Amino acid sequence: MELISLLLIGVGLSMDAFSLSLCYGVLEISEMKRRLLSLIVGCFHFFMPLFGIAVGNIVERSIIMDIRYIVFIVFMLLGVEMIMSAFKKDATVILLNIVGLFLFAFAVSMDSFFAGIGIHFLSSNYLLGSIIFSIMSSVFTYTGLKIGRLIGIKYEGISKFIGGIILIAFALIYLFK
Repeated sequence: MELISLLLIGVGLSMDAFSLSLCYGVLEISEMKRRLLSLIVGCFHFFMPLFGIAVGNIVERSIIMDIRYIVFIVFMLLGVEMIMSAFKKDATVILLNIVGLFLFAFAVSMDSFFAGIGIHFLSSNYLLGSIIFSIMSSVFTYTGLKIGRLIGIKYEGISKFIGGIILIAFALIYLFK
């Protein structure tokens, strides 16, 4: 069950990278930049949950509350935020220089930081979670860039909406577990 939970969270978190990659995919991006961007996003999705886990350790020691409620709140907020962003129409494109690549990766991996806080309470296999998030986000980013080249931004909102639903469902399942 732990592996399935980590995989589902990885899919939910990767949807944000996927949807933004669809937008960037319509641009003329070289194959090298697509691979580099996917690699950078994967690296951010590896380290951000680990930072979140460190914060989760601090939260656990300082807050006296049932862990289920903390996990529920974290994943519910992530899911709601992702669904709300699906309805926003502000597809701002940053320049795809090296700074732009890192800003893109940072922006789409912030959810992984907050997920790391929640994951701290779900699993003791932190490294496996970070590896799953890293691989999935890299693959989703690269796939989004390739598909975006073909279909444009038509399905950006749908992918964010689906990612949000996955995170909310996971929050509810964990709360009533």
